[in-house]
Amino acid sequence: MTSIPAKYESFLVMNASTIGTIESSLRSLTWFLPGRFKDAEIVGEALNSTLNLLSLYHDTLLARRLALVKSTNPKTVHEIIPPSTHTRYTRGWSQKDSLYKWSARGLEVLRFTQLVIEMLLKRFTGRNGRWRGIFLLELAKALFQLALLQRTKRPVLSPPIPERDVDPTALPALADAQTQSPPLKPITLPSPNEDAENTGTRPVPSHLSNNHVPFKPTGKPHPLLSSLSTAPLTRTVIEEYLLPKALTPTTVRPPTTLLHPLQNLAHLSSEIIYILRPLIYVLMLRPTNSNRALIDGKSSTSINYNVSPVLNSLRTPLAISIFLSILSRYLRRQPPASPSSFNSLERQEYARRDRELFWYLFRGEMWTGWTRPKLDNLSKSLEGKPLLGLVAGIIQGWVPLVDEYWYYTAT
Repeated sequence: MTSIPAKYESFLVMNASTIGTIESSLRSLTWFLPGRFKDAEIVGEALNSTLNLLSLYHDTLLARRLALVKSTNPKTVHEIIPPSTHTRYTRGWSQKDSLYKWSARGLEVLRFTQLVIEMLLKRFTGRNGRWRGIFLLELAKALFQLALLQRTKRPVLSPPIPERDVDPTALPALADAQTQSPPLKPITLPSPNEDAENTGTRPVPSHLSNNHVPFKPTGKPHPLLSSLSTAPLTRTVIEEYLLPKALTPTTVRPPTTLLHPLQNLAHLSSEIIYILRPLIYVLMLRPTNSNRALIDGKSSTSINYNVSPVLNSLRTPLAISIFLSILSRYLRRQPPASPSSFNSLERQEYARRDRELFWYLFRGEMWTGWTRPKLDNLSKSLEGKPLLGLVAGIIQGWVPLVDEYWYYTAT
């Protein structure tokens, strides 16, 4: 009797495209829930966290099915679904080191659920209990990232687990292809040590094997041509189809070496500062008698104490966190900008970290003194206008959440 997980895996593979569409639609719906009814933000975030966890489970099942198909017909899978550099690196470390795998998964689970946990803490605890919960979450995330750093001796990527870069619609076709492909037959070549009339049987080398998938009138595109554009075959279309399938230096490197190790104390210090920066920020927001006066009755459970601008001080939590971010950026190594180098993955990660600096506009005194007034004026100017009024409603429902919750703009 087939087990329930096996049945669900088969159902997922056969309907992966539809399930992905439903997941995307439900995530889009959560943007319109805040402010619509009581506890709408909790319902929306709980739905979003559940979808993220479900997607993580689905990614595991799809990767397992892909590995099963790849074990029987690796050439076909390589042609249709070439893995990204990020996927190869994170999957290589997950398969090589169990501590990396579980630390990475634990880190992602915390990131998926941290906001809904904060909302529940706000509902059932006071300001001190909420701060302790957020501090423990940041401490756990820092420990997971330090474990990843200790195992790899390389910059910690985000996300540290393989992303879904598989076309789910190709998996059923590949599964059918592996059952339809005839077994390879050995070829007969003259033996160099015998007479011409004597023959020796040798297997076909793997790099010369014929991975032929026969055409059948099923109404579906051939697996090897499913990713080819339906546009006219111009030079640009052909190059876009062939270039992702060409071998590059990163293609032949072992997956765990796609990132260079940290070479000196400055590079290691940069990574540690980046990991500990959110924890230090939260630690500086610890409820004390000095900052309790800044909290009014309406936001008595908030840990965002900068409700009044202190723009002339360089010792606020926000200013210190920005300083740590800039220091980490200054100490880190600068990988070459050449697209042919082995540093593309590292450059992508550093570019993502640089983009995270944008979220400081939604923190502390920069939020209360500059960003929020701009958004308030924008929403008032859009009210009552066709279609644009919907944008104003989203802004008005989102602004109070930024005021109240730490993880809405945490990096």
